[in-house]
Amino acid sequence: MITKLHKVVTVTSASINPPYIQEAVGTVIHLTAVVNGGTYVVDAYEGMEEGDLLTVFYKSSIDEWKAFYVVSASDVGRPIIFMLPAEAFVLGAASARYMITSPSGNVVQSPVAEYEVIR
Repeated sequence: MITKLHKVVTVTSASINPPYIQEAVGTVIHLTAVVNGGTYVVDAYEGMEEGDLLTVFYKSSIDEWKAFYVVSASDVGRPIIFMLPAEAFVLGAASARYMITSPSGNVVQSPVAEYEVIR
């Protein structure tokens, strides 16, 4: 089997927004705010279309979490929301990012959102 590789293009925050954790205050996530888990948000982005594959990543100081989502027609123009379990949040540095793979195979990476998880 032969699989075609596609060029990965890194964009700046002017092109698409980084994801964000809704419970964060700036770049700080308090453990007390995520005892029932956290809300990971990917804002609607320019060029969003049905069939886009979102691959989202959340990295804590000890683990990395990943999810996939295919954008539907009703999603276009709306934020896409993912729920992170409480155990994803551990003390220390954390980061969130995502990749968009279009139906034509183009890949775009978001800027990385950096966080500090504290008590």
